[in-house]
Amino acid sequence: MAVQVHTEHRARKANINLHSVFLHVLGDALGSVGVLISGFCIMFMPESWTIRKYIDPTISILISLILLKSSLPVVKQASRILLQAVPDNVNLSEVRAELEEVDGVVNVHDLHCWLLVDSLIIASLHVRVKRDVDFMRLMQSFRKILHRHNIHSWTIQPEYALDDNSPVWKYIYVFKFHVLMLW
Repeated sequence: MAVQVHTEHRARKANINLHSVFLHVLGDALGSVGVLISGFCIMFMPESWTIRKYIDPTISILISLILLKSSLPVVKQASRILLQAVPDNVNLSEVRAELEEVDGVVNVHDLHCWLLVDSLIIASLHVRVKRDVDFMRLMQSFRKILHRHNIHSWTIQPEYALDDNSPVWKYIYVFKFHVLMLW
């Protein structure tokens, strides 16, 4: 049976979309200010000054560099989301080790973790458990561990062992439970 749990979690960080909108408005504002400054400089500088020709392109390049530097973190964050990279604040080895320490768990494999949006971390994993274990009790322990690592939405597929001493390749007793709601 595959168990899927989702808990609503609100992030304290700013939304990537709002950050992008702010940068867009900042770019428009800086562009307007740059036009005013270069216009006044061109208007009030004597024509004999050759620097007058370079003020507009210089201010444009300066504004472009400011916007480029401030937008790189947004591009990096959006790329990590699109590439489904493991979030920086999640140590998968540590998560796996903590999950495997739970009584009744034989091992954890196929552990994947990624960002769905900038504030929601998703995980998917398979858990080999002893045949006589109460899986719902295990789920409570898993929930605490995953929440401690800021993972608030996950799918866990249990795989039941034939007996406690079976080697890994003998775990053939796998249940899959999929619920489809079609309306």
